[in-house]
Order: sequence, then structure tokens, then C-alpha cells
Amino acid sequence: MKKIYTLILGLATVCSSFLAKADEGMWIPALLTDNYSEMQRLGLTLTPEQIYSVNNSSMKDAIVRLGRGFCTGEIISNQGLILTNHHCGYDAIQSLSTTAANHLKNGFWAKTKADEKSAGFSVSFLVKIVDITDDVLEGIDDNTNDVMRKTLIGEHSSALKKDFSNDGAYDVDIKEMFSGNRYFAYVYETFGDVRLVGTPPESVGKYGGDTDNWMWPRHTGDFSMFRVYASKDNKATKEFSEDNVPYTPKHHLPVSMKGVEQGDFAMIWGFPGSTDRYLSSYGVKNATDLDQPARVKIRRAKLDAYEKYQVQDEAVDLMYSSKHAQVANYWKYFMGQTRGLKRLDIEGKKRAEEEEFTRWVNSGDAARKAKYGNVIKMYQEAYKVYDEKILAKTYWMEAIYGIEFTKYGFGYSRLQGLYEAMGEEKDKEKKAKEKDYSKFDTFKKEVIADYKIACISREMSLLGRREVLTGKAKFGIFGDGKEVAQLAMAKQFKNGDFRSGYYRDQTFMMAIGALGIKEYYAGLYADTKIENEPTSGGRQMGGHYATRSLNADGSWKNLMEQKNSSADISPTAGQMPRLLGLALASKMYRNIPELEGFTNFSNKGNEVAFGTIGDASTSEGLFWETMNAAGVLEVPMAISVWDDGWGISVPK
Repeated sequence: MKKIYTLILGLATVCSSFLAKADEGMWIPALLTDNYSEMQRLGLTLTPEQIYSVNNSSMKDAIVRLGRGFCTGEIISNQGLILTNHHCGYDAIQSLSTTAANHLKNGFWAKTKADEKSAGFSVSFLVKIVDITDDVLEGIDDNTNDVMRKTLIGEHSSALKKDFSNDGAYDVDIKEMFSGNRYFAYVYETFGDVRLVGTPPESVGKYGGDTDNWMWPRHTGDFSMFRVYASKDNKATKEFSEDNVPYTPKHHLPVSMKGVEQGDFAMIWGFPGSTDRYLSSYGVKNATDLDQPARVKIRRAKLDAYEKYQVQDEAVDLMYSSKHAQVANYWKYFMGQTRGLKRLDIEGKKRAEEEEFTRWVNSGDAARKAKYGNVIKMYQEAYKVYDEKILAKTYWMEAIYGIEFTKYGFGYSRLQGLYEAMGEEKDKEKKAKEKDYSKFDTFKKEVIADYKIACISREMSLLGRREVLTGKAKFGIFGDGKEVAQLAMAKQFKNGDFRSGYYRDQTFMMAIGALGIKEYYAGLYADTKIENEPTSGGRQMGGHYATRSLNADGSWKNLMEQKNSSADISPTAGQMPRLLGLALASKMYRNIPELEGFTNFSNKGNEVAFGTIGDASTSEGLFWETMNAAGVLEVPMAISVWDDGWGISVPK
């Protein structure tokens, strides 16, 4: 049994004859093709691309979200004119009104664009909707507990929001659908400069008052008009500016003067709230018997208090008009919903569905009974606890937190947090200044340490070459001339990364802490003691390096806690296939869920394979085959080619 919550940008089809009730519902525009054939049957003539398209102008580019989603508006001109409800613009209109210029009471129409007034809220255009279910639920299965599930979903969602935001250019909402079975990213472009263009008098825009708001038919002139402004290059701005100009939208809805006929196709596109259509019988009873009656009672008391003083003073009436409307709106809603749920016996119908579900469970095999047998009982037990607590929650939200005095108190708590943050910021500034001084000392130490490594490496090369030429060492290849470049490369080499290089990488190996002076000369003289020459115990030629992946007892080390190098080999360009294999392994650890547990070998595939090769060796087929394969496979591989004027130790 799954509850379905639809906090979505919904698209609902309505047939005026109301004969096809099964066709009603809220649908996600990005999934519109699932319902398109039925919409065509009902009379739709637009294509899915004309309704919702990411790459081309479509209807979605003419529908705007007001604020963070408190209402919907539509663009009806090529100069950013917005049409929305009067009750959606009510708070902004009230804020712009005074007793001397009471736009709420008397209406307002800007005769020129210069007369339009800043509304104080933003609007957002939908850029795209992306199904991110697989990314959000990565690493989550039926065995994941609730705490870990919530943690992983939160971490994944935060990362996805950052990815989709395009460095803050877009606002991103992650929406859960179908009780956590699907997740979508809603990407918005937000415009902060919105201005009031016109509104009818309250006697027209709010005809009948809030008590009529949830009744049908209505006779209210429930509309108001605003305009969205942008920069001179038609880009979104965060706030009002006199330099801004009317926004030119990608699409606007043409206004038809033809009127409508009985049976015409109609659809509503907007930003609705959630639905509890799949609430259990216990949830319905909780709402109708406990929660909603308490809300109606508390809101009526608040309205009585407002009205007592509103009738006495026009200024108070204006001041509290928007607050009164907000409280009255859902006061009426809760009364109507409770009455409707009881009249239609929704609780009884839900109970019948649950009994049918129980029969289905009991008619199945042992696996079905084990998986679903306790579902209804779990609902029953959960609501037994919830029923005991719901009134406390409702009174807290409606009667305590819902009054201004308490909100002011919470405002002071936020002020306290602000002061604490300011103090922390000053402390950070102080520490930053101290850090600036220490940063230079740290930088100086790092430069001196690097310089020391470079000098020692150069001297090791010169002395080593002398030892070979005088016969004291049998064979040697040296890395002089590459010191600075290899120091720079080593700074990008992190724990867990792998090297597959060639025999002139001594400075790089020294910089990552895998080679010292004694180990270097022990390799040159082929010392067979592992403690002296840990790379190979004298078994490799000089200049051939490696790090150890096994402990003395044969167990694996944690390769994520060290910088790694595969063992160098002598065949020309022989390191290249190995480099490709190491990079491919990293990609496999990233993409194959069954490998997630091998944390000693990979950190979710975030490792990079570093390769080095001399320019003469790039003539080998192994080099080009590896480079081509790396491009096709898209593996994390960094390759450096060293043009040092030599090919197999002789001048080119």
C-alpha cells in the first residue's frame, strides 16, 4: 500500500460535462506523454512539445511560480505582463496601500510603466524537470533503515541541488513523488523585480468575502495583474532596479476573445499543494474528528479578535486585511472538507478498501503475508499514538505559534542567532587575519621543502650517473631536468591515486613520500634487503619504482590511506596498458554497486590514474591504443609526456 503525495507542478484536465471523472488528476508535465492520447480524445490539439519542452519555447515558459510557490501566474504579453488571482496578489496590494491611497479598497491601475509599483515578491520560470530517482536512491534498498535512508536521501539531494543550480544561477527544488518511489528536480530561473500593474477594488476582487472562496459557482472578479522586469540584456535580477526593463518571455499565452462553448477542452497548469487522496481510514478519522474541528474553532476565535478591532479603525482594518484573509481562507476550507468527507463517508470507503487489501494479503503465499501482513496493523498502532498527540500539535501551530506575539518571540530568537553569527563572523575575520600571516609562513616552508627535494634529486642524479660510469653501479637511469614539473604533478596526486610511470620519476616518488636517498641508492646497488630497498628488494633495475600493497603477513593494506604506484616494467610503453587498467578499475568501482564494500581499494571510484612516458616511447602502438581506449571508455586518467631529447637513453 502506497500513499501518494503530489507536491508537484500539476497539469489537470477538466471536461465540462464531468462525464469522465477517471480522466481527472494531477500529472507531471515532463511525463505528459503518458496521458497524451486521452487528452487528445478529450479535445486537446497541442502537441506535447508545445506544452512542455526543455529546448524549445512552450507553454511552460508562460507559467510562473509566485514566491516560493504560494500561487501561480501566467504571462499574457511579450512585455512580461502577469495575470494571477486577486487573492494571490492580495498581500502585495495590501502592503502597497495606505488609508490615503487604499489600493486594496479602491483598486489601482498604472497608467504608464513608470507608475507600476514594486510588489515585494519574486516569480520563477520553470527551466526543466529531471527524473533523479536513481541518483537520490543510490545505495538504498529494502534493507536500509529509516535513519540511514533519510541521511542518504538528504546527502544525495543536496549534491544534486548544487549540481543543477549552475553555480547559483538557478533555484532547485527536489520533490518526492509517490511516497518516496520517485524523485524529481525542478529547476527554476527566479526574477526578483515584479511590479503591480493593476487590481480591481476589493468589492470586485473579493466579492462575497472568504466564506465564498471554496464554493462553486463563484461570482468574484478574482484577478490582479503584475509585470516581471529583467536587466537590459533580458537576464534575471535579484531585486528591483530602476534600470530594469520589462522582461521578454520565451512564450506568452495569447488571450482569445472568442469565448468558450459547452464541452470545450480545458486544462489547468499551475503549482498546486499536496493531495492526501491515499490517506488511510485512520488518517481520515483523525482529520475529521480531531484535527480539523480544532483548527476551525481556533481560527474562528482569531477571526473574531481581528474583526472586533478592524471595524473600529480603517488603519487597523487595512493592516489586518491580509492576515484576516489568510486565516479565513482555510477556516472555510477545513469546515467544507470535514463536511464533505463525512457526507461521502470517505472513512467507510477507506475501511472497505483496507478490508479488500487484507483479503488480498491473506489469499497470497507466505512471502506476500510476510511482506504485507502487518501493514494495516501498523497504521492502526501509529494513529493510536498520533491521535493522542494531534490536539497538542494543532493547538501549538494554530493557537500558540500561529499568533503574532509568539512569532515576534521567535523573531527575537532568530535575532539572537544573528548576533551570535555576527560575533562568529568577527571572530572568523580576526582568525583570518592571523591565518593570513601564518599562511605565508606555511607557504614559505612548503617552497623551501620543495626546493630541497629538487636540489637533492638533482644531486642524486649527478652522483648516481658518476657511480655507473665509474663501474660501482651496474645500471642507472636518472630524472635530472624534470624536478620542478614533477613536484607540481605530485601536488595533485592524492591518497588512493595510482601511478603507472617510467624510470625518470624519481623526483615525483620523492615528493609523494615513497622514495628517500637511502632507498634510491639501495636500488641503484641492487640491495636485496627489503628494509633497505622496499620497492623490490633489488630485483628491479635502478629507476624502477613501486609501493607495497600488502602487509608483511600477506593481508591487504588500505590503499585509500596511501599514495600508490604500480611496479615499473622495462618494455617500452609497457606502463600504458596498466595505466588504462587502473583508470578503468576506478570507473568500475564508481559504477558497479556490488563493489561498494571494497573500501580498502576505492573511495567510490574517485581515484585518478597518473601516467608518465618519454616522448620517444609514444611511437609504440601501446601508447596510442591506450589513449584511444581511454577516450572511448571515459576513464579518470592523467597522462604526461616528457620531451627530454632522449630515446632509450640515447640522443634522438
